[in-house]
Amino acid sequence: TVPPLSLKESIRLFLTESDLRPNHRIANTSILADFLKACHHHPLSIRHAGRWLNLKRATAGGQKGTDEVLAEINEATKETVRGSSCLDVLYAMMLRSMSPMVNGAQTKIIRLCFAAFVTVFCKESYSTPIPFEVATEFFLKVVENESAVLSIDDPLFKSHGRRASMLVPQILGALGVFSITKHSTTADSEKKESSIKIDSEVIHGFCKQIFNDIEMQQLVRHSEQRWNEAYVQSYLQAKSNFFWDNLQPDKSRKYALEKAPTHMIQAAMYNDVESLLRNESFIRGRFWYQWWTEGT
Repeated sequence: TVPPLSLKESIRLFLTESDLRPNHRIANTSILADFLKACHHHPLSIRHAGRWLNLKRATAGGQKGTDEVLAEINEATKETVRGSSCLDVLYAMMLRSMSPMVNGAQTKIIRLCFAAFVTVFCKESYSTPIPFEVATEFFLKVVENESAVLSIDDPLFKSHGRRASMLVPQILGALGVFSITKHSTTADSEKKESSIKIDSEVIHGFCKQIFNDIEMQQLVRHSEQRWNEAYVQSYLQAKSNFFWDNLQPDKSRKYALEKAPTHMIQAAMYNDVESLLRNESFIRGRFWYQWWTEGT
C-alpha cells in the first residue's frame, strides 16, 4: 500500500509529470487542489494524471490551455461514485486516457493491445521486460486479426488500419503505463535495443477492468489462445529469413528461443511445437543461448 502524499508533495509531483514549471500558475488554483483531493493524493493517480495532461497538451498542438485540459481530465474522476477508492479513480482515468477520441468516437485499440500484452507476456510476472520489436510486431498482428470487428466502428482503425497499433507503445509509454528502456546489445556495442515492461502491479491490474468491460467483449472474450498464436505468427513472419542458431541473436530472438515453445502450447499449436523441438537449428540456438542446464 502506497501512502498518500501531502498537498505540497502532490502539486510537485503533478507539475513534474506534466512537464510544467515548478512555479506554474496552475499550482495555486482551486481546480488543481480539488482534483488532487479527488485523486486521494495517491502518487500513482497523480503521476498518471500528470502524464495524461502532458500528452493531451502535446496532441492538442497548443490549441488548448492547461486549465482546459485539466478540466477534461477532472471529468474522469467524476465518473466514479461517491466514496470510491484511489484505485477506482486511477482506473477511471486509465479508461479515459486509453480510449482517446478520434473523429468524435472512442478507440478501443489501445485497451485491446494492453490486454493482449498482459495476457500473453505477463503471466509469470507483471514486470517481465519484453523486447520492443516483439511487442510492436505482436500488436500489429493482434489488431490485424481483429480487423473484422475494429473496421465496423473503431475510428483509429478506420483512419490508420492495422498500422494504428504502431502508436500504442508511444501512447502507453507517454502515459507511464509502459516503461520503455534502451540498452546496448553487447557490453561494447553502440547499437541499442529497447524493451517494454509494466512497473506496477496496480497498473497491471487494469487488465481485469478491460475484460469486464461490456464494450470490449467482442475483442477480448476467449482470447488467450488466439493472442498467444498471434505472438507466434508475428515472430515467425518477421524472422522467417533468419536461422535460429545465429551466433549473435537479438533480444527478440533470445526471447523466442526461451519462450516460443510455451506460447505455442498455450496457443494449442501442438504439431508446430513438436516440429520446433525437433528442429536442429532451434536446438543449437537454444543451447547456445541458455546453455545445457536451462536449454533442456
